Amino acid sequence: MKGAMEKILGEIMQMAKQQGFSIALLVLAVWWMNGENNELEEKVDLCNQTLIESYQENNAHIIEVLNDNTDIMNDFCHYLREVKEEKK
Repeated sequence: MKGAMEKILGEIMQMAKQQGFSIALLVLAVWWMNGENNELEEKVDLCNQTLIESYQENNAHIIEVLNDNTDIMNDFCHYLREVKEEKK
């Protein structure tokens, strides 16, 4: 990585000699911002993945609760039918 950085800085210095310092500075700023953007994209992707996993886990719990409540309501319905039959 250090060799690549030295190469890039060397190229920027060469550009400064040929094109002027402002162009080289602009290229350096764009290069730096690109690196920052890549880091932010990785963080956003990780955050999104964590959020998706959280939603999936919550959905699984909601489905489990709904299934449990359905079973309870079915049992209660059967109970009410039995009580109704006993009263006849």
